[in-house]
Amino acid sequence: MQAVARLAVVVIALVLIGLGAYVVLSTRSVTSSQLVLRPPAVDAGLDARVTSDAGADAFAADAPPIVTTGIVFVRSQPIEAEVWVDGEDFGRTPQELTLTLGDHRLELRTSHMGGSSWHRTLHVTAAHPERVDYFWPLPTPDQSRQ
Repeated sequence: MQAVARLAVVVIALVLIGLGAYVVLSTRSVTSSQLVLRPPAVDAGLDARVTSDAGADAFAADAPPIVTTGIVFVRSQPIEAEVWVDGEDFGRTPQELTLTLGDHRLELRTSHMGGSSWHRTLHVTAAHPERVDYFWPLPTPDQSRQ
C-alpha cells in the first residue's frame, strides 16, 4: 500500500511541476524583438513581408527565395540534334536546360534524313521538371533512296 501511495505522490508532483512550467511559460511576456517571423511558403505572386505586433513591416530573414526558373530535360533519337529555345542555340541533345518560368518555343533540328526539324511550345513551371523525348520517324523507302 505504501508503494502505491508513494507512486501517487510522485505522479501528483510531476503533474504539478508540469502545470507550473505551463503557467510560467504561458504568462511570460515576449517583446517584438524576440519574435521570429516565419511567413507561409512564398509563391511568385506573394509578398515575403510580414507584420509584427508593433505593426511595422519586416522582411523575414529566413524566407525562401522566389523561384523564377524551371528545368527541362531534352532527349532525341538520333542523338546530337540541335536544341533551340526561343531562337537561341542551346547545344545538342541530350540537354538539361534551366529556363525562366512561362512559355517557350522549343525546336529540335537534325541533319539526319535530309535535315528536318520539330518544334513545340513548352510551359515551364517550378513545380516539376519538364521532359521532352523526341524520336524522329524512320525514313520511308522513298526517302532512303534520295
